[in-house]
Amino acid sequence: MAHVIALANHKGGASKTTSVANLGAAFAMEPLNKRVLLIDADPQANLSTIFGCDPELIGMRLEDALERPSWDDAPAAWRTRPVPGQEPVELAAGVHVLPCTEELEVVVRSEAQAEGFAHRLRNLVALYDGSYDIILIDTPPGRQALSTLALLAAHYVIAPIRPADLDVEGAIRLTEMLEDEIEQHNPSIKMLGVLVTQTDRRWKIGGAARNALKEAQIATFEREVPFAVSVGRAPAYMAPTIVLQPDGRVGSAYRDVAMGLAEVLDQVTRLEVVS
Repeated sequence: MAHVIALANHKGGASKTTSVANLGAAFAMEPLNKRVLLIDADPQANLSTIFGCDPELIGMRLEDALERPSWDDAPAAWRTRPVPGQEPVELAAGVHVLPCTEELEVVVRSEAQAEGFAHRLRNLVALYDGSYDIILIDTPPGRQALSTLALLAAHYVIAPIRPADLDVEGAIRLTEMLEDEIEQHNPSIKMLGVLVTQTDRRWKIGGAARNALKEAQIATFEREVPFAVSVGRAPAYMAPTIVLQPDGRVGSAYRDVAMGLAEVLDQVTRLEVVS
């Protein structure tokens, strides 16, 4: 069974999209070699841009899929393709992307009141079970319908944050939302932890912030992801930083996080098989 992980935080600019792109590539690379599907559920479509997905692709985008109440087969997830005038970077073979465009927001608004709409993404994701080992969902900031769709579809949540108090508060609010609004519909969802991103050697997450997370009983990944200007190059090269600079500080950090997550998820799988 595929492990479905949503990356979410009410606060914008917390590296959700960057984390989805880099963790997805890390899972697909040696030595993990996982089959990975990335779902772009943010109408800003930055994840789709990072992987060079053409907004005019003929076929199923996420908004096209969510317009339909049901499917006979899973929509085909897209590999990246060359953009005229640019030379794409070779990606790990196991990364596929279900892209979106800004039209996703229009579709959600028009379909939000339709019967069963809240579970359409969950039902869609279920069709990919068996085809992928890991499914990562990028979500928009804020408490909106698309975030709820993603959380209802996911088995796990990771909350990327910057080392700033407002982002910590966002992670705490996300946990409260999980408890108050989501668990009644998706009781098995679990928080894997807070992933601290955009850190600087001179600006590690403060003790007060870590204490706040601890008091809220929110686990925090020990490995932090450093800030790097090079992260902004990803869309131009149609590849995440870990592919462009596999031995760089950012790539190494995401590889370490992916390795740790893979170990945790493999343990969960073994326990499910035994039970």
